[in-house]
Amino acid sequence: MFAMLLKILLIMMILSVGSFANDDIDTLFSRLKNYYLAKKSNDTSLIIMRTQAIDGSWKSLNYDFEKGRWPSKHLNRIKSLSSVYELFPTKKDSLRIAIIRGLEFWFNDQARFIHDNWWVNEIGIQREINRIALIVWNEIPENLKEKIIKLYPEVPNRNATNRAWISENVIIRGLFEHNEQRIFSGLNALSTIPVVTNQEGHQIDHTYLMHGRLLYNGGYGKVSLSISAKWASITKNTKFAFSKKVISEIASLALEGNRWMMWGGMVDVMCLGREIARKEGNSLADSYLPLLKNLRDIDSHNLDDYDAWQRNINKDELADLVGNRYFWRGEFLVMRRPFSYVSLKMSSNRVVGSEYINKENAKGLWLGMGVLSIYRHPSDYKNIYPLWDWNKLPGVTSYNQTEQKDRRVTNFSDFSGGVCNQEYCVASMIASRLNLKVKKTWFFFEDYIIALGAGIKGSADLEITTSVDQRLVNSEIVMEQGKIKKDVLYRSKRFWLDSIAYVSLDEKDFLAKFEHRKGNWRSIGTENKKESGDILNIWLTHGINPTLESYAYLIDLNVKLENIFKKQYKDFYIVRNDSNFQIVCDSEEKIWLGTFFSSDTIRIKNVQLGFSEPAIFMLQRKESSYKLFIADPLQKKQTIWFNFSYEEAKKTTMFKSKIEMPKEDQLGSTKMIEFKLGD
Repeated sequence: MFAMLLKILLIMMILSVGSFANDDIDTLFSRLKNYYLAKKSNDTSLIIMRTQAIDGSWKSLNYDFEKGRWPSKHLNRIKSLSSVYELFPTKKDSLRIAIIRGLEFWFNDQARFIHDNWWVNEIGIQREINRIALIVWNEIPENLKEKIIKLYPEVPNRNATNRAWISENVIIRGLFEHNEQRIFSGLNALSTIPVVTNQEGHQIDHTYLMHGRLLYNGGYGKVSLSISAKWASITKNTKFAFSKKVISEIASLALEGNRWMMWGGMVDVMCLGREIARKEGNSLADSYLPLLKNLRDIDSHNLDDYDAWQRNINKDELADLVGNRYFWRGEFLVMRRPFSYVSLKMSSNRVVGSEYINKENAKGLWLGMGVLSIYRHPSDYKNIYPLWDWNKLPGVTSYNQTEQKDRRVTNFSDFSGGVCNQEYCVASMIASRLNLKVKKTWFFFEDYIIALGAGIKGSADLEITTSVDQRLVNSEIVMEQGKIKKDVLYRSKRFWLDSIAYVSLDEKDFLAKFEHRKGNWRSIGTENKKESGDILNIWLTHGINPTLESYAYLIDLNVKLENIFKKQYKDFYIVRNDSNFQIVCDSEEKIWLGTFFSSDTIRIKNVQLGFSEPAIFMLQRKESSYKLFIADPLQKKQTIWFNFSYEEAKKTTMFKSKIEMPKEDQLGSTKMIEFKLGD
């Protein structure tokens, strides 16, 4: 009798566990379905339903227009029908019939319209179908369900963001099949995507790299974040829930990576890869709002940050995040101020500077060669890209060749790096391309940026230029001789536009031209859309085939027009700007910033500095105490010797230190040491 009761109890427990599993699968199905349901009725969907042909097609669609293009347009119409399926109870039967007809038409001709792009076949079509099938799954015939299920992968494959998309499709197949093992398989693969890796994906510095280490936080990174956060929210409080570690990784990529690379409703296109060629590409900040909703749901520890981030997206608070950040894995710098956002996109031969895929980013040859983007307003570069002179990208030294023919372009040099603290930044690179080489360093202060270039060599029989800026015009433009007019080439040592001043520091004239330009997005991508706007272009010329040219200029980010021609900028001085050193010091000698391009020693008044290897450094003094911030731009050295001496009243005090540099995936990050003279 006891044995019989025990057997019954075991059976009940097994059935109970199975019931809980089924309940959790139903919960996931229901939660995901709600993602795709429209919240408001849309009469357009009813018009779409009424104009459908009896075979499930629409006469207004050109199904033979181009291989692979018509399915998405067709499926979009079915998606519109399914999204309002539960909002029109009296039309439910008609909507269901229209949805089934549309799907059957698509499946009957599916093989004919296989796309040339693998992504459409393995990810894109499924993403369209799941928005339809999840809503009407219980209302469609079994043979149609079988066809839908066969579209989806059985196991995860590929890597990084592509793996996230495919893992999601595996999960959805598991939901359709009510297959717990398949759901776990997809979720386990998906949960690895936001975890820090040294392969493609989320890096230790919270950049997101794809396609051979190309900075992609705003594109693929944002997609990975969105998918991961969505499923973390959907699986919350079920047996399928993500671990605390995975949720922490999602939050760190979001808050310490992507949040830094967007400002006031703008996403920095320099972290969008080839998507720079898409109209409205950097106006995608609103698309972060669903992500923020999911982040709040899964991460209660950072609610204040998510709220501040949302206020910034809504342009309610531009000063939500102030400070400096150098991302050493992505070779990307961000400076955020209460009144501005600045980024610097560099690259070495370790990082991809630019890619050309699917006919997008056709002129991106010089991206990654030191593009300096300066925002006083979130719209400062909005849709400017088909109007740009791509030979003169802001901050870049280049010659007149813009077409990118190779799939990926890198810098020939391995010298690139930066150092930041909350007050200052310094970043440096050797920009090297065919027939061109230049050493470049940027210094970032509270209100201004100093840009130095030296050792400029060119042998392309083309004029070499350094672009200072190229931006949309939203105010008058003034130089020392007065306002400038359109379509005239001007020379001056100072220009002013919308609180930004451009100041020559070496007595060389800027050239500037203000003009109205027209363009088409097709010139850089695939969208046939016209664009026009007023553009200011400011640059320096170094002549044809220069040998050792240099430049030095300052960009003041916050100056009134009445002050620009009186301001002297005496709170710093340039120590050296040549092929050996690029160093700046403040007038009180409390901060030294710069680059040693080789092992060397330099004397700066009563201070002597030396490094045993190339280095980018920042040295701050407070009375007799010092902080040294140092990075290895070659990302090769395990140790660097630092020598320092200070002479006062004919007495010399010396300090010497063997600095253990960061290793492995921390290579290139900043090491800080503190010392005190006289100890």
